[in-house]
Amino acid sequence: MPWIILIIDTVRDNDISNGTEESFVRAVRRPRLYPKLARTRLKLCLVGDRGVGKTSLIRSYVLKEYDNRYVQTVGSRVYRKRVGVRVSDQKLGVLADLELWDITGEKGLASILREAYFHGASGIIAVCDASRRETLHELDFWLDSALRIMKNVSMEIAVNKADIPRRQIRPRDVDMVARAYNAPYLFVSARTGENVEAAYAGLIIGIVRQRVTRRARVPAPPAV
Repeated sequence: MPWIILIIDTVRDNDISNGTEESFVRAVRRPRLYPKLARTRLKLCLVGDRGVGKTSLIRSYVLKEYDNRYVQTVGSRVYRKRVGVRVSDQKLGVLADLELWDITGEKGLASILREAYFHGASGIIAVCDASRRETLHELDFWLDSALRIMKNVSMEIAVNKADIPRRQIRPRDVDMVARAYNAPYLFVSARTGENVEAAYAGLIIGIVRQRVTRRARVPAPPAV
């Protein structure tokens, strides 16, 4: 498979210590195999009802930790992480600086501030709770809110708490919603880490693929 994602390190407030960026670039490029280097920024928004585990999914991915205490997100919170994607068929290494937006599950506040939340978003991860069937149905609200601001944003559905013994959401239930938005989906668990990396990787790789493809289609300027 030509697309491989590497999780190299975590960037907080863009504070990169001496030597870290150079080693990061070297790891992504492997200069003999990936002589070309590109950089990009991706804004990824996690949306869904209260208590579905958006914050936990971000903390599991960025900080590799899980806290079972529920603390409601008020407004939004932004986390940062740096990842590398190797594009082997173009011998290209891509450094992607991620902004992960943890969006409040309060629909009223989200409706008022949706332009601020979703403007410039590269991708949306819509999260529902495997133990609460209604949270799947409510994804229509969250995905439609994002689409009002960003018409062509990439989307993915994450069914969190996949580790619970009795799920109220089955794959065929998610499939109906996913088809309506042309979005892939995964059952994930912030508590155990199941499929968390895969969920982010799938979305990131898809966005990078689109950007590299668009860039390749732009004709070179005529020779003078």
